Amino acid sequence: MKKAIFLIGLSICLSKIGFGQKGSAEPFGQLVDIGGYNLHFNILGDSETTIVIEGGTGSWTIQWLELQRRLSEEFKVVTYDRAGYGWSDSSPYSRTAFNMVDELNTGLEKLGISSPFILIGHSYGGMIIRAFAKKFPEKVKALILVDSASEYQFEQLPPMIFSILEVGKKQFKQSGAMARVGQLKSHHIPIDSTLDKKYWRAYQYNTAKPYYYDAMYNEMDLLPMTYEQSEIKTPIDIPLLVISAGDSFEAFAKVPNLPKKESNEVWNILQKKLLDISTNSLHHIIEKGSHDLLLTSPTELERTIKKYISSLD
Repeated sequence: MKKAIFLIGLSICLSKIGFGQKGSAEPFGQLVDIGGYNLHFNILGDSETTIVIEGGTGSWTIQWLELQRRLSEEFKVVTYDRAGYGWSDSSPYSRTAFNMVDELNTGLEKLGISSPFILIGHSYGGMIIRAFAKKFPEKVKALILVDSASEYQFEQLPPMIFSILEVGKKQFKQSGAMARVGQLKSHHIPIDSTLDKKYWRAYQYNTAKPYYYDAMYNEMDLLPMTYEQSEIKTPIDIPLLVISAGDSFEAFAKVPNLPKKESNEVWNILQKKLLDISTNSLHHIIEKGSHDLLLTSPTELERTIKKYISSLD
């Protein structure tokens, strides 16, 4: 197979290829029944301060594990796989922001994890945590948006960016159909060599499930509804940190003829506009980082998050 391409919010995350299948495909967290279907949660750390992480489209617990481990040295950190992702079951409900928020909230309640939470959302996940704050403001201590998507992005970014989304949706649909009839199997999935080798097999196994692609397609297809549900028109009093990548579209540099400079300029404006969500907002730009800050600037991302959370006390 050709190198796999996965759309993550606005981004295209190009997997680094390795070889072999090592390690176990068994979940490292726990499954929680939220009403006839399970979500996979992973909890690390022992602290009264609880962080809940919401990844972008296509991103699940396995990608966040290293940052989760480092943050758990000071805080309790919860990651989970949205329905259809990783070790979670598919959901009978459409992939709108409010449906995903309800599922996350139910899982946290079933686990007995006390609020208020500090919510971290990357890319598409930034819209989900905003929707959580709209629906359950009493449960949110602070929001941290990590190069977050914006409801205005496809109105203002160059038209080519929207075409990338449409190509991604077609790929998700095709891959899901192939997986459903057995034409896409785990050994066809290129290894993401940015992950620990012991999780390579799990990555391949879960990335070959048809409902993984179904979930991503549904998330992207229902973006207009998610934009509406996540939009905060009147500033809220919940503290907000906006972490932006200085060169976000470097993550897409391999896309032919991408208008990178123009896209970055618009993206920077959209990132600053996110500050209007809260009456108490701060902005931190990771100048050398691209959209996938977990890979390009993990140390500064970790340090920025820890410093901000410590300032809340």
